[in-house]
Amino acid sequence: MRLWCAALLSSAWLLAQHAQGEAPVSGAALVQAHCVGCHSVQLVNSQRGNEAFWRGLIRWMQDQHNLWDIPAAQEAKIVAYLSAQDTSVPESRRPPLAPDLMPMTPLLPAEHRESVNDQDS
Repeated sequence: MRLWCAALLSSAWLLAQHAQGEAPVSGAALVQAHCVGCHSVQLVNSQRGNEAFWRGLIRWMQDQHNLWDIPAAQEAKIVAYLSAQDTSVPESRRPPLAPDLMPMTPLLPAEHRESVNDQDS
């Protein structure tokens, strides 16, 4: 809870500075201000996408999860920052398991349930 409050206060301070024109705010600072209240930095930084991906994700969060309106200039900096992240980093997720390695569930397609049953006999 303390961490969330600290993130919220620092976000408000950054946005207030930007609104008053006191200091230019970087894309990283805007990501901190707009994203880290709900998402970890690691989650945000682990995602990869082009500008269309990030704009679509922002719209989806606004439509589905009540994300506040982000001023156009700030959104442009956020999108530019996130889309410029290093895409040469390998994916950190493992590939999906093969169907025959999955546990028996009613959701497993019938043809795979039969092959798993054949292996068990």
